[in-house]
Amino acid sequence: MLQLDDVVLRRGRKTLLGPLNATCSAGTVTHLRGPNGVGKTTLIHALVGLREPDAGRVCWQGENLFDQPESLRQSLCFIAHDASGSGALTAVESLRFVLALNNEPAELAADALRQTGLRGRSLTQPVRTLSAGQQRRVALARLMVTQASLWVLDEPLNALDDASRTMLCQRFADHASSGGIVVVTSHQPLPIDAQCIDLESA
Repeated sequence: MLQLDDVVLRRGRKTLLGPLNATCSAGTVTHLRGPNGVGKTTLIHALVGLREPDAGRVCWQGENLFDQPESLRQSLCFIAHDASGSGALTAVESLRFVLALNNEPAELAADALRQTGLRGRSLTQPVRTLSAGQQRRVALARLMVTQASLWVLDEPLNALDDASRTMLCQRFADHASSGGIVVVTSHQPLPIDAQCIDLESA
């Protein structure tokens, strides 16, 4: 369980969000919704331990995340808004590198990329030469092989076509139905059952 207890996030003297209370339990998809500038990425950074809240607590499995960060890291798959990796590597090399860093099965990289819709030359050319949508698929391919129970994704639907968005959202639903937790930011509605937290009014 990932829990926010009276979380407040500020930028300088400006309060971006809060106090915010929410619980993301096993078997759920949580949609963090709001326009640009409302603080979605700042909140995501707090959820994955990159930024401590200005007030309140983020808890993982009942413990303050910032007291026990290693517990979260062992359970987390985090994909940032700009997560295509090194542009000099090929798609396969880039995913293998990320998987190896996270002790995940790097040898499955090519199959995972194909599941996201990448084929042929797009697998073996430098990531920097791929389209924005293809680069996004390189990052999202990690979801096809990760063993992490908690997925936190910042704007994963950006630059994807309708079919790819539908496929990805079904992957979220499948992970939740197997007892996982998904937290995702998006401007767009999700075509699956999800609890929605509207950050513009939070």
